[in-house]
Amino acid sequence: MTTNIRLSEWTTSTFSGNNGGACVEVKIDGDAILVRDTKFRRNPANHGTPQPQIEIPISLWAEVCDRTVGMSSFAVGETMRVTIHPDGAATFSSPDAELDFTPDEMDAFAKGIVDGEFTAP
Repeated sequence: MTTNIRLSEWTTSTFSGNNGGACVEVKIDGDAILVRDTKFRRNPANHGTPQPQIEIPISLWAEVCDRTVGMSSFAVGETMRVTIHPDGAATFSSPDAELDFTPDEMDAFAKGIVDGEFTAP
């Protein structure tokens, strides 16, 4: 399968169109996948503040994608956790950041994973 996450460019799911620009964004950065939340940039209170990001080793990315589609909480390595909430929302947390995604954002992300939009090398 080809790599669909672009090097040095943020990628969102094509299924995110109805979320008003609120979605899970990922990009390849060296040996890691970076994850951030598009809602952060739209909030005027965040202007001038560095956007929180979570770094996931590429070696763990396929597991993150598989487990996300399964919509159950899981640990990633020793420092990251994905918590799936009863309503389908999710929290991605690491020692450096915490990202909260809505049910619609997670649905679009999962559909993008299934459709091959987030395949990494």
